[in-house]
This record gives sequence, structure tokens and C-alpha cells, in this order.
Amino acid sequence: MTVSAKGVPRRFGGIDEFRAHVGEELGVGAWFEVDQSRIDAFAETTEDRQWIHVDPVKAASGPYGATIAHGHLTPSLIPVLGRGIFTVDGVRMSINSGLTMLRFLRAVTAGSRIRSRAPLVSVDGIDSGVRAAVRHTIEIEGQGRPASPRPSVSWCREGRRPGFRRTQRDNDEEEHIGPLRGTGRRRHRGRARHRIRDRRPPRRGGRVGRRGRRR
Repeated sequence: MTVSAKGVPRRFGGIDEFRAHVGEELGVGAWFEVDQSRIDAFAETTEDRQWIHVDPVKAASGPYGATIAHGHLTPSLIPVLGRGIFTVDGVRMSINSGLTMLRFLRAVTAGSRIRSRAPLVSVDGIDSGVRAAVRHTIEIEGQGRPASPRPSVSWCREGRRPGFRRTQRDNDEEEHIGPLRGTGRRRHRGRARHRIRDRRPPRRGGRVGRRGRRR
């Protein structure tokens, strides 16, 4: 491991060295400004143009005294906030497979500066690589309470091993639908069976019950 100067990412020589630091804080990133132009661009991308985000004049008399960043804008900045904290050599690619315990504790007003504080929670092997969980706590400059603490889960592949073959599980993980695939199919099949039953015509004839009704 290379302990770098301030503003330079902490460098790990590989996954094994990275795994040895589970439970430790990887570092604290540099401050990053969330200005109005970035909020406006996010509003256009998501088509969420509520006045608390895009109308500075009206927002000045609103509950926050200024426009605020969209809640989901903050976690979408984790890649750039985390890029300055650490790097791992030998990783062919890295895929964000989801967030857990996502909460928004404090609004990020336009012009605020944020940064990430990132301890390493876990590093687990999977069929085609490694799943690492890093808890990114987003801090706002001058504020005691963070904007949003949450673990971020990344799926890293070190490189294709000899004899490696893709499986449907790999495809599902890359599409971020792994945890839902089984339940989704069962619910769908159940609905299909009910629809088939509903379309069946009533039976004619049959046995006569005790009260003289055909069943």
C-alpha cells in the first residue's frame, strides 16, 4: 500500500492488499462544489424541475433559503467523490451494484461543498470477481450533520481467470437485478396462472351434491 500525500488517492497494490484493510477508514476526499449549473443539469436529465431545485428567486423565500440539490444527485456523485480517496491496482473494471441504507439527513444547498469519508466495510469473493462494500458518508462543509450516510457496494473484476465462463448470474449482477430475479418470476407466474383460471369456461354437468346442486 502507498500512503499518498494530501489530495492524492491512497493506492493499494491489489485486491488482497485491499482486503487486508477491511474495517479501516480508506480516507477523506477533497471538497467538491455543487453549484446551480450542476443542479440544473441534473433537473434536465431527470425532468425533476421542482422550484426548490431550479428557481433561486422563489427558493430564497422557501424553507431552505436557497435552491437545493436533488436527493439523488448526491449519491450519483460518489464515483467522483471516491475517485480521489483510493485506487486498487489490477482491477479491470468496477461496477456499482447498489446502495444500502440510503438516507437524506440534510439538504445540500446550491454552492455548498461536499466530500466523502469512506471506511471499507467488507470485501467478498464472488464467482467472477470481488464485491467490496465502502461506507460513503457525505459531509457538507461547515455543517456538523452529514448529508447522507450509506454503504455503497461496488462489484470489481480483477481480470478474466483462465477457463472463466460467463453465467446468467454474472449477467444479472451487471444489470443490477440479481436480488429480484427469483421473486419477480414467481410473482409473474402466479399472476399468469390466475389469469388462465379466470378465462376457463364454467363446467357443465358434474356430480350432484348433498343439496341437489351440481359441483
